[in-house]
Amino acid sequence: MTETPEEIVTVSDAAEMLGVSVSSVKRWVDGGVLPAVKTSGGHRRLRVSDIMSLARSGVTGGLNIDFFRKRRVSPLPLPEPAAVYSELLNLVKERKPEELAIGLDRARQAGLELHIMGDEVIFPLMDEVGKLWQEKKLDVADEHLATRAIHNTLARWKESALQASPKSGRLAVGACPQGDYSGLGNFLVELSLLERGWKVLNLGPNTPMDSLAMVAREQHADLVWLTCTFVESEDSFVTDLKALHQKLMSHGTALFLGGRALQGPLRRKLTFDWQGDTLAQLDRALADRFPAPRETENRETSKA
Repeated sequence: MTETPEEIVTVSDAAEMLGVSVSSVKRWVDGGVLPAVKTSGGHRRLRVSDIMSLARSGVTGGLNIDFFRKRRVSPLPLPEPAAVYSELLNLVKERKPEELAIGLDRARQAGLELHIMGDEVIFPLMDEVGKLWQEKKLDVADEHLATRAIHNTLARWKESALQASPKSGRLAVGACPQGDYSGLGNFLVELSLLERGWKVLNLGPNTPMDSLAMVAREQHADLVWLTCTFVESEDSFVTDLKALHQKLMSHGTALFLGGRALQGPLRRKLTFDWQGDTLAQLDRALADRFPAPRETENRETSKA
C-alpha cells in the first residue's frame, strides 16, 4: 500500500494558519519548538500535523479559523455547540475551572467561531449556572470559578486577536451603562471587533454615558457600543441614551446597542443606529455597515 505524502506548507502559510507573524514561526523553528524540513532549494517547509500539534499545545493561542474558512475546510472535526455546552456545564458542576478553560480553547481550535461560542455555549452556560445557583444546586463559589475561568480564557483569545488581526484603522469605544457591573457580554463584543481588525477601547462596566461620549469624541471613534444586562432607571437610561446618540450623530459616530436588559416596552423607547440580541447579529451588522477594505497580501518569504 502506498503511503500518502504528508502535507507541508511554507513558513508564511504556517504563520497564517496560527494567526501569528512570520518572525514568530521562524523563532519557534529556530528554537526547536516547531520542526521544519528543507527543500532542495534550501527553503524551510513545515508539516501541517506539526502545526496542528503546536496549536493544540496552547503555545500559540490556537488556530486562525479564517485561514481554514477561506479554504472551506475544518482543521479539526467541528463539534456540536450543544455537546460543548453540556461538557462545560458538567465541568462547572464538578468544580474544575482549569478543565473548563481547556474545553473552551479546544472548541475554538476545532473551528467554532466566536459568535457561536458566545451565543450557543458561553451565554447559555452562564445563564444555567446562575439558575442553578438560585435553585441552591450550585454554590456562589462555583459561579465565581466558572466566571473567572471564562474571563481568563477570553483574555488569552484577546491577546491572540491583538497579535493576529490586521488593523483596519477603525476605532470602536464601548462600555456597560452606569449600574451594570456584568462584563462578560461586553468582553465578547470587544473580541468580535478585534477579530475583525478594529482598534478597541473598552471602558468596561458602570460607565456614565457622558464619559463614553467624551472618549468617543476625543478619539474620533467610528462606533460606540453599549452592552446592557441591567438598567438602573429606565427613564434616566432613555434620556441619557437620546443625548448620547445626538452627540455621536454630530460627529458621524454610529451607536450600537445589545444586551438582555433592552427588551419589551423599553426597547421601543430607545434611540440608536443598530440594536441586536446576539453576536451573530452583531457580526452581520458590522459587515453591512462597515464593509472590510480590500485586502492586499503582504507575504514574507523565507530562505534558510
